[in-house]
Amino acid sequence: MKTLNVIILWILIACTQALSQQVMSIEYYFDKDPGYGLGKKIAFSQSSSVDLNTTLDLSSLQNGFHTLYLRAEDSNGKWSIPYAWQFYLIGVTSSPQISKMEYFFDKDPGYGKGYNIPISPSQQVDAQYVLNLSGLSIGTHILYVRAEDSNGTWSLVLVRLFAVSQNANSQNVVSSIQYYFVKDSVRSKTYTFSNFTNSSSVDLNFNLNLSDLQSNNSYQATIFAVNQAGVISLPYSTTVNVIQAQTSISLVSPLGGEEWYAGTTHNIQWSSSNISLIKVEFSSDSGATWSTIADSIQASQDSLAWSVPDVNSGNCFIKMVSLADSTYAAQSASPFQITRQLNSPGWTYTITGNNHIILVPLSATPTINDTAIAGGDYIGVFYDSTGTLACGGYAVWDGTKNISVTAWGDDNSTPNVKEGFANGEVFKWRIWQKKTGKTFSAYATYTVNSQFPNDSTFVSNGISALASLNGYQSATSVQESKIIPKEYALYQNYPNPFNPSTTISYDLPKRAHVLITIYDVLGRNVRTLVNEEQAAGNYRITFDASDLPSGVYFYRFTAGTFIRTRKVLLLK
Repeated sequence: MKTLNVIILWILIACTQALSQQVMSIEYYFDKDPGYGLGKKIAFSQSSSVDLNTTLDLSSLQNGFHTLYLRAEDSNGKWSIPYAWQFYLIGVTSSPQISKMEYFFDKDPGYGKGYNIPISPSQQVDAQYVLNLSGLSIGTHILYVRAEDSNGTWSLVLVRLFAVSQNANSQNVVSSIQYYFVKDSVRSKTYTFSNFTNSSSVDLNFNLNLSDLQSNNSYQATIFAVNQAGVISLPYSTTVNVIQAQTSISLVSPLGGEEWYAGTTHNIQWSSSNISLIKVEFSSDSGATWSTIADSIQASQDSLAWSVPDVNSGNCFIKMVSLADSTYAAQSASPFQITRQLNSPGWTYTITGNNHIILVPLSATPTINDTAIAGGDYIGVFYDSTGTLACGGYAVWDGTKNISVTAWGDDNSTPNVKEGFANGEVFKWRIWQKKTGKTFSAYATYTVNSQFPNDSTFVSNGISALASLNGYQSATSVQESKIIPKEYALYQNYPNPFNPSTTISYDLPKRAHVLITIYDVLGRNVRTLVNEEQAAGNYRITFDASDLPSGVYFYRFTAGTFIRTRKVLLLK
């Protein structure tokens, strides 16, 4: 069985982030990313830092070059940037053992002619050995180490740079740790860390100084020890990805312009960085007075389900404030509206025998699924008689005056005679948008000598029987093989982080006007991806951010009254 032994050292470098995070899982994969959480798991004890030695299974790989990827997930469900390591796989006819190890300095003497490192033949060797430096001059040298297996195959060469002083073979005392960063062949200044007890052997966990580095950039860090004689150790190099955490909070929803109805539930959504607890407040008078929605909640939860209060105001705002520092606050950019459904101007009814006269006032500004009724659209009353839909009266909306619809009851029992509504008869209110050809419907049951029910089912947004209307198309536009989702859904983009494009998926259980917009962390609209009417189904769109800078963005999905927001990370 082909295996690979690796030593994994996760060094958690704080960058104004909390140090309380735990490494919850570690996974690896080769060459191609299977998706977060779908790699091969590595067993370990959960901790804020992990140092482990494990063997990876290479049995599924072909001979040749491959890339190993390792990544970890923390207790917030966040994944680290993958660590990549390239290696070369040589096929063998049987499971070989490492039979010989050798080293040499500066110049290759030829395979098998280096200094021998005594080992016991095994498939895995972990050896400590003191090198003989007696023949080396004072100064800088290169150490080479390689191994031969029982098949006579030599490994790739391990190369390390080091320096020899007069005291090279003595017990030197480490006096400081030094490091520097390199980006695009430009080297930073050298930083020194010496806050430890000097010793010949030092085991440290310390934070690198990243204050001079640019955020959203990758650097190569080189770290080495320096002894009291000024001699440096073999250097250790690793990649450091700098994402500087800035203290900020911004509101995602409601931003302003929304219309929410009293008694319904909506999500207040926001984004934050480096903030722990927040207070959420509401104002219905343009900020003159504020009431508390939540006094102390975790900023990291990014969303709060809110039961819209019983007010009727177009000057509503949401505000959130950091409890630790009130200078960090955010609120709606402009006012949004809360409407009392039953108190708005709506349709009125006049009952004459078994007939209804329905008045639709101009002040009601009728809308269907947030789409205004336009001039030329038909408002009609129909009823079902043994499965046949018959017209009971209609009127044409022109947007300039009140209209009335006389709904004549007719069960078709006598041709050309309107018998009137029958007790228990089911009637359908239908709006026909002439321009688009779409229809919207709702139902009510007639009771003798009473009007249609004036409750929240049929009164909303100031219009009776409109708020609950569902859009649909004729059967000829429905594909029989198409699977219709049961509910609205917005999925996390993949990949995330991404560069420069990513895929966003969502589900529509019914036809709706879809709006997908991209916002930056300041709440500015930087892109509109979708703004159109779409039929029920599953959708995928591509967000190409080639022209945008690296950073955190949010995509907001609106379909009818359904609103969701998710966060994406662009790394270039």
